[in-house]
Amino acid sequence: MDQVEVLTQLAGGKGQPVDTEAIKIQAEEGKISNWLEKNKNISDPQTKIDLFTTEFRPSSQNKRAYWDTLENLMPGSKESSQKVILDNEKRKLQDMKTTEEKENYLRDVAETLPSYAVQELFPYMQNLFSLHTNKEKERSRIAVINEVNNLLAESEFNLSPEVGLPTHVRDYITAYNMGFNKEITTDNQGRISVPGRNGLDPVFSLPQPVQSLEEEYISYNDLSKPVENKLKKLQKNSRDEAVETERTIRKSLLSRYEELPREFQANALIDGVMELEDPVQEIRTRMSLAVKNKLENSGVAYSSKELREMYYQKVNDTKEALVRRITDGYTK
Repeated sequence: MDQVEVLTQLAGGKGQPVDTEAIKIQAEEGKISNWLEKNKNISDPQTKIDLFTTEFRPSSQNKRAYWDTLENLMPGSKESSQKVILDNEKRKLQDMKTTEEKENYLRDVAETLPSYAVQELFPYMQNLFSLHTNKEKERSRIAVINEVNNLLAESEFNLSPEVGLPTHVRDYITAYNMGFNKEITTDNQGRISVPGRNGLDPVFSLPQPVQSLEEEYISYNDLSKPVENKLKKLQKNSRDEAVETERTIRKSLLSRYEELPREFQANALIDGVMELEDPVQEIRTRMSLAVKNKLENSGVAYSSKELREMYYQKVNDTKEALVRRITDGYTK
C-alpha cells in the first residue's frame, strides 16, 4: 500500500481494503531482519541460534522468516537443517505421555510449523485426531448404554405375552431414539408405547425416527443386549401369568363341563385334562358323570340305549375335536 492510499483512508475516503494480516507479517519479518542486522557480528553459530530462539518464537505471522532464519543459522546444508528441525519436533512428541497432550500440542503449533514439517507430520496428526474422534464416539456410546441401563433398572412393563421378544426390544429402542426416556411404558395391549395427544401411542404405529444406516446399526448393536436382558425377564413374568390365567380358566371350564352347551364341551374337556396324570381316565369319568347327572336331574326316564347313545355322542364329539386339533397342528 502506497502513501496516497494510506492518506486517502485516513481522510475517510474509500481507497483499497487494508490487508491487516499482510501488515502484521511484514512487521514481524522486519523485526527479524533488524535482529539479524544487529547481531551480524556474532560468529559462533550456536550462540547466535540460542539468542535468536530466546528472543523469537514462531507464530502465524513470522513463521516463514523465523524458520528460514533458523535454517540459515544452522551449520550445514538447508536439507540437514530442516532434518534437525523436524527431528526436534518428533522428539517433543515422543516425550509426551498421552495422546491428548500430543494432540493439543499439534493443534497449537499447526499454524506455526514450517510447511515441510506439517507435510511430514500430517499423517500422524490425522491418526491422533481420528483416535480422539473415535474415543469421543466410544464414550458417547458408553454414556447412552449407561443411561438406558439406568432407565431399565427403574422401569416395569406389562408386556404382551403374544408379541415376540425381538419386537418388544425393537419398539423400546425406537422409542428411546425418538427422544423418550422415563415416559416409555406399555399400553393396555402390552405394547411398548409413548405419550401421545390422546393418551398412549404404541411405538409400532408411529413414524420411525430418521437415522443414518451407521446410527441405526450402532443404536441397535449397543442397546439390543441390555434392553433384551431386561425385557426378557418382564416378558417371562407376563407369559407365566398368562399360563396361570389359562390354567385357571381351563380348570373352571372343566368344573362346569356338564353345564356348557354341547359345542363347547369337547374343547373344555380336552383342555381341562391335559395336565392331569391320567387324562383319558378323567375324560371317561367326566362323561360318565355327565350322563349320570342328566339321568338323575332331568326327570326323564332314559333307556339304557339312550344313555349309551348320550355317552358315545360325547366320545365322538371329543374324538372329532381332537382330530381337528391334530389336523390344524394344535394338540394342546
